[in-house]
Amino acid sequence: MNNVMKWAGTPNVAEFITFFKWLDPQGIMKNMVQDMGQTMKIVEKFVKERTEERKPGRKKTNDSLDALLKHEGDEKDRPDVISDQNRLIIILVNTMP
Repeated sequence: MNNVMKWAGTPNVAEFITFFKWLDPQGIMKNMVQDMGQTMKIVEKFVKERTEERKPGRKKTNDSLDALLKHEGDEKDRPDVISDQNRLIIILVNTMP
């Protein structure tokens, strides 16, 4: 997560000179994609472990991840269930300093 934050805050020359965007001269996009992929895998692993723990006969916890996993919205204002992709995004946003 620290590397993702570092790449997000690094000034990118390609954003100012659009000709360089496809070149990625500083390697920021390449590094960001790589580090974000690793971060997403770690978060997915936490979610999978928690869904296994939520099966009957297992120890129960009550934290924000459990709230995300058992969320059920009404059909008017919110979706019925939060998708896996949106769950990962919510978790990543909540862990940023």
